[in-house]
Amino acid sequence: MGLATARDLKGENNHVIAIFGDGSLTGGLCYEALNNIGASGTNVLAILNDNQMSISENVGAIHKYLDNLRVSKAYISTKTSVKRSLEFLPYGKKIAYATKKTKDNLRSFLLPGSFFEELGFTYIGPVDGHDIEDLITVFNKVKEIKGPILLHVNTQKGKGYELAEKEPENYHGVSSFDINCPINGHEKETYSEILGKELINIAGRNEKVVGITAAMPDGTGLYRFKEAFPERFFDVGIAEGHAVLFSAGLAKEGFIPVVAIYSTFLQRAYDQIVHDVCLGNFHVVFSIDRAGITGEDGETHQGIFDISFLSHIPNLCIMAPKDKVEYIAMLNFAVSEMKGPVAIRYPKGMPNTFEDCVKIEYGKSEVLLKGEKVAIVAFGHIAKTAVEVAENLKQNGYNPTVINARFASPLDAQMLEELKSYEYVFTVEENVKEGGFGSLVALEVRHTHIFALEKKYIQAGTREQLLKLNELDVKSIYEKIKKCID
Repeated sequence: MGLATARDLKGENNHVIAIFGDGSLTGGLCYEALNNIGASGTNVLAILNDNQMSISENVGAIHKYLDNLRVSKAYISTKTSVKRSLEFLPYGKKIAYATKKTKDNLRSFLLPGSFFEELGFTYIGPVDGHDIEDLITVFNKVKEIKGPILLHVNTQKGKGYELAEKEPENYHGVSSFDINCPINGHEKETYSEILGKELINIAGRNEKVVGITAAMPDGTGLYRFKEAFPERFFDVGIAEGHAVLFSAGLAKEGFIPVVAIYSTFLQRAYDQIVHDVCLGNFHVVFSIDRAGITGEDGETHQGIFDISFLSHIPNLCIMAPKDKVEYIAMLNFAVSEMKGPVAIRYPKGMPNTFEDCVKIEYGKSEVLLKGEKVAIVAFGHIAKTAVEVAENLKQNGYNPTVINARFASPLDAQMLEELKSYEYVFTVEENVKEGGFGSLVALEVRHTHIFALEKKYIQAGTREQLLKLNELDVKSIYEKIKKCID
């Protein structure tokens, strides 16, 4: 709509085309745009790429005939001419109105696109998105039609690659793989898989626990919960704001919603987190998947802002586990012992494994290594890196303390007080520096050195590559600390 309006204001006549998937029709923003474009009457071609469910059923030969009729220039001009001619006849306007109502009723019965027609679009389709010749023909005809147009295109996700056709979810976003070997999206025990398994155990003990996701039951691991408790599982589609507001209603009535959403997508629900969950202090558990560097998913999917946009919100507790055992403990703590809103952030991929896990206490950190003069405070999964850095420092005659912070909000007050006695304090996290965990510590401990991500978008690559590129790998952190304390 913005591109089309700018074109109109500049007096230009280029085509503006928006391509959107059927999944986006589960989110409100898409309807806001459709409503605005339809009311404006401006020239926009909106292409609906329908690759999963059939929004409208193909009614065969009659449907194709009506499609061909409605996209032809002759049909559009004839419809306009008939309407104008009727207006000059006695009772012509009444006849035109009656004709239009009859046509609209018939269209609603025969054509699946009446919803879009009512929004102000000329609806065309569905057409076969894999028939290139047919698509070219349709596009050439569509160029002659004025005003908003909605072209409904049916496609198959993974088309042309048999494995992806059979298991489209597993091939939605992939790193490099052998094209001759099928990908099993649930082979590795990731944090997501652990959530799905452990939430079943928790829900088995507490009938008030429900699971909510926004179109990502497989990605978040909640597909397991869905199978075990279908009546207590809710997939709201690509509508994160609604997912959070929905959870607030459930929590208000005594249920305990566990809302599993990727870090990068949780940004869409910021208003609902602030005003509808945290303001009411409702017991909602946010399970924030893909926090930190996600790797090959690219710039839009790096979960590097959530600490910054959550940590200043009143009533919200924020935790991050160092490994699998601690994540399970935190999830149980969040559901069973917390009363208000709580968020647990964890990265994509397989978790670390430490030897043991000290019991979770609200707002309390955990000392992993006890030393002197130098303290390294890690938040979350990157604690493993902090320990390895400390081991390297030990080999060079230093005796650093390593702390697993566990909580970003509230910060451990006792930990902060003790850090003031150290000569050097370093924090490590996978979040942008501004507003992140380190900056929160630095407000209380002035001589804090922060290892975090710079305020920039991060390109695609493996986690290992990106951590090294952004100097959050063991070698980079070790060399910077050593240079600082030598």
